[in-house]
Amino acid sequence: MTFQVPIMVSITLHPSARLDYEQLIDGLSHDFPSARVEASCCETWQSYRVDVTCDGPRGDALDAWLKAKYGDCRRT
Repeated sequence: MTFQVPIMVSITLHPSARLDYEQLIDGLSHDFPSARVEASCCETWQSYRVDVTCDGPRGDALDAWLKAKYGDCRRT
């Protein structure tokens, strides 16, 4: 019997523009509806932050999706 440990991906992204921020949130909600997304922005400082967490078998897919579409986005 083989057990697979669920993968949990937790990433904070810092898009550099409002449009990227909005597209990232829209894409996550469309392609990963079970992901937990927390987003914040400060228009004065043009600072955008998106925290996303996904566990289970979708964690690997989320990580690959982020790398493919937002690979140049700063992460912390």
